[in-house]
Amino acid sequence: MKVTGEYTASLPLVPAQSSREAASVQDFQSTLNKALASSDDARLKDACREFEAIFLKQLFARMRATVVRSGLLDGGLPEEIFRDMLDEAVAGEAAKGEGIGLAAEMYKYFRRMAEMK
Repeated sequence: MKVTGEYTASLPLVPAQSSREAASVQDFQSTLNKALASSDDARLKDACREFEAIFLKQLFARMRATVVRSGLLDGGLPEEIFRDMLDEAVAGEAAKGEGIGLAAEMYKYFRRMAEMK
């Protein structure tokens, strides 16, 4: 598969489930644009890690949605809030350091794009 074209900040990859997710995506876009405008490597790395955390959180939520609930042990809204917070915490920790490699690849891509300009 060949990918061509200019970079555009059209996110998220999957529509946000909540206004909180939408705010996270907007924060990422703002951080990314500032990092690219200032050519700040540290800020760019942070933005890429932030995106990886957002991606992982959405991945965890989509995976959890595939699990069939029996209804016997359903915790209702409190459980949903807890699971959302748990997904966010686990995704944030997973994105630290080397993470799953998505942040590193994004960083390389954006560095190359900045050097070409």
